[in-house]
Amino acid sequence: DSYTWISKPFRSVSEEIVHAIYHDKDGITWLGGPGGIYRYDSNVHKDYEREFPAMVRKVILGEDSVLFGGAYFDENQRVTLDQPTRLTPVLAYEFNSLTFVYSAPDFDDESSIRYSHYLEGFDKDWHVWKEEAKANYTNLPEGKYKFRVKAINVNQHESVEGVYSFTILPPWHRTVWAYIAYVLSFIGFVYAAITVSTRGLQQIIKEKTADIVAQKEEIEEKNKDITDSINYAQKIQEAILPSDEDIRAHLPESFVLFKPKDIVSGDFYWFSERDGKAILTAADCTGHGVPGAFMSMIGNSLLNEIVNEQGVTQPAQIIQLLKMAVIKSLKQTGEAGTQKDGMDIAMVAFDTEKMKLEFAGAYNPLFRIRNGELEETRADRMPIGIYSDDGGKVFTNYPMDMEKGDMYFFFTDGFVDQFGGPKGKKFMNKRFKSLLMDIHLQPMEEQKTKLDEVIEDWKANIDGYGNHYEQMDDILIIGVRV
Repeated sequence: DSYTWISKPFRSVSEEIVHAIYHDKDGITWLGGPGGIYRYDSNVHKDYEREFPAMVRKVILGEDSVLFGGAYFDENQRVTLDQPTRLTPVLAYEFNSLTFVYSAPDFDDESSIRYSHYLEGFDKDWHVWKEEAKANYTNLPEGKYKFRVKAINVNQHESVEGVYSFTILPPWHRTVWAYIAYVLSFIGFVYAAITVSTRGLQQIIKEKTADIVAQKEEIEEKNKDITDSINYAQKIQEAILPSDEDIRAHLPESFVLFKPKDIVSGDFYWFSERDGKAILTAADCTGHGVPGAFMSMIGNSLLNEIVNEQGVTQPAQIIQLLKMAVIKSLKQTGEAGTQKDGMDIAMVAFDTEKMKLEFAGAYNPLFRIRNGELEETRADRMPIGIYSDDGGKVFTNYPMDMEKGDMYFFFTDGFVDQFGGPKGKKFMNKRFKSLLMDIHLQPMEEQKTKLDEVIEDWKANIDGYGNHYEQMDDILIIGVRV
């Protein structure tokens, strides 16, 4: 034998009834006592979770003025429990004390119904459950309010909320017109006070203004001289960069996207042909602008010496010698407080006759797309320059076989680190790889144009201050197809 304990059908039964229990042959259970008789039939289903509403029955202003009588009428003059927007009252500030009377039609045991209310815009949380069906609010401040009430019945089932919206206007001395009057009065007072107190200072102000204008003109002249010098430095930097014609003479299907952040750039690219190898480099010097440009000129000069004069053609050996030369040229010791300028680099040597390639890098990787798959060759995690954590390691040389149709990309970090887009995030490496996969079959110039358009569109989004995103760093991307 077994039994099931149920309680919901009997929660509304008075204790005065449960003095005797009888279960008859028809399956009916009878409860009786001085309080009456109760019949329970387990075969009759009753929905104890049925919805029932809590309703605001009356809203009283002050002590006895009825603002709302418990019913609304919609546009078709039918009774509705939902308050139409057009019937949201707007109360003068003197009517800021209200009483809300409410009820909930649930017929299991109305004496057991409890209520909780919450005045949105004033209360911090719902009030505790209680039997009282009334709530009083006095001296409410101006604002928009929603009075919300809910009920819970003997079966512990919560009702649908009843809602009543209203607005209380501010007192006259806190209205917009009052504040405008205060501001105008204050401005008039300040103006009068300043006029009276500064009459003797007006001549001094004129003289100081003339001095400031003269200083401004002097600063503008000096700024023009500095800008002219930087523009001339730009021409020098452009002159030492390899031309597109020189690169395409040895690598016909190639492009270089070069977008300095400032007039001059800390990123640079370098090219040389030696012993049948077309050696192409993308480098990112410490900083950008004028400091980065100085480092780029040092790097360019050192690469010319190592490759064109000393005849070194293996990428790993070249950048190892470049690292040593940078440390020596900048007198780097690695001691605390001393400068640690240097550069990140990706260097690729293409031998198109033998269809061989060699790669070495300092932080900057090489991407290859072959047969629709993107492969990444990671660079060594140490820079060109002094680095206390390199442990005496030398750069790794990565030889590879090339196949017809291979597409190679190497670059600095300016593109992937650019902030923008609809959420103000970095472009990031994953999105960059996806973009390269989308465009790698296009002609070189179209790839270059597409990359430029994408990053400009990325920057064109509006930041939190209502401005377009500025370019964060120099941008350099090199693409080569064999």
